[in-house]
Amino acid sequence: MAAEQQNRQQTYVVRKAEPQDSNQIYSCVEALASFHMSELDPGRSPESFLKEVFGEDTICQVLVATTKTDRSTIVGYGLFYRAYSTWTGPALYLEDLYVTPAHRGKGVGKLIWQNIVQIGFETGCKGVRMTVHMWNKQAKNMWEGLGCVDLSEKRHEHFLFYTIQGKRSIIETAFQTEFEG
Repeated sequence: MAAEQQNRQQTYVVRKAEPQDSNQIYSCVEALASFHMSELDPGRSPESFLKEVFGEDTICQVLVATTKTDRSTIVGYGLFYRAYSTWTGPALYLEDLYVTPAHRGKGVGKLIWQNIVQIGFETGCKGVRMTVHMWNKQAKNMWEGLGCVDLSEKRHEHFLFYTIQGKRSIIETAFQTEFEG
């Protein structure tokens, strides 16, 4: 197993993404959405991605994987950001981890993951959170094999999301109350 790990490290490089990587990463984002049988929200574009991920007010980080022989072609990426829990303290939230089909099963995802965990460790995070689609048993098994715990089963929690766009009524109601921020 150690020889296999060393071979992966000799074949692939994981590094921080740079602005010039944004078009390739965005193509991977589109492929990931397609894999999940979903579509990106209207208005999403390589330009908006570039601004949000590499602009002045960025709230996330991206690591990319390339081969050592072709460091300009991205074969995988991991997008994550800091999160916080009053119960456990700081954590990272893994939004996306994607590897191109030709490089799956070769340890690329695991190398990206290890680098994200290292960043979490170095920045005092207590763990890494993520969600996995219920139908994606292969991903769930992979994450559990890497030591992740399914909190929806252990703590009987649901992960919820509220869409802000297009919901003026709650915002207008908020302005009618006093907020001292």
